[in-house]
Amino acid sequence: MALFVCHALIKPAARLNFIPFDSCSISRCNWGPDPQVRCAFRSSMGSHPRTTCGASGSERVAELTKRQMKSTELLAELLKTENRQQFAQEHVDSLTEDFFLVSSTYMEMARKDGNMDMVKQIECALKVAMDEKGKALRPEIQLLNQLLRQNRASERSATFTGNVEYLRNDSYFFELLRIMTKDVETQPDSPQKSKLLKRLQIIRTEADEFSRALQKTG
Repeated sequence: MALFVCHALIKPAARLNFIPFDSCSISRCNWGPDPQVRCAFRSSMGSHPRTTCGASGSERVAELTKRQMKSTELLAELLKTENRQQFAQEHVDSLTEDFFLVSSTYMEMARKDGNMDMVKQIECALKVAMDEKGKALRPEIQLLNQLLRQNRASERSATFTGNVEYLRNDSYFFELLRIMTKDVETQPDSPQKSKLLKRLQIIRTEADEFSRALQKTG
């Protein structure tokens, strides 16, 4: 994932208007320039939290509105704080899929309004938030993210060698690869999707070969 260096002035929290209920999609997390970040985050968090089946329509709306307001307030605080990394560290448990969904929606609203200054600010804030959240992810997810960033087979080989414990044939790492590949396959066609699918296929092939070699050596 590309690093963003943000020098824009932080806008007051009041600039974040509440998102209308029907404008914030909760079906998928789609923030940021890199699908692997979204997919890895979803893989770590599981499916999007839902209200109970017995809840009425108004109760579901109230619950979604409550979660959205909580995420909005957290984003506003993150945008205005002087030390975003420290803030993200202190609130890492609150950096949920809801937070990234709502933040993504605000960013797209700002983009449509031509407010690129706000877009950059939210991008920077999300980069910090995702970096800190990534540190709390299980090691198999961190491993996959690392492999996705590596372009050369020699780099990936070295990474495999340094993470033998996660590459046994029954490891969660292979389940994660399957989940992520399936998730990417459901996304709209784009050059970015094709590139990521190809990278995942390469990683799966190399990981399978490495796992088989481990079995032979015991």
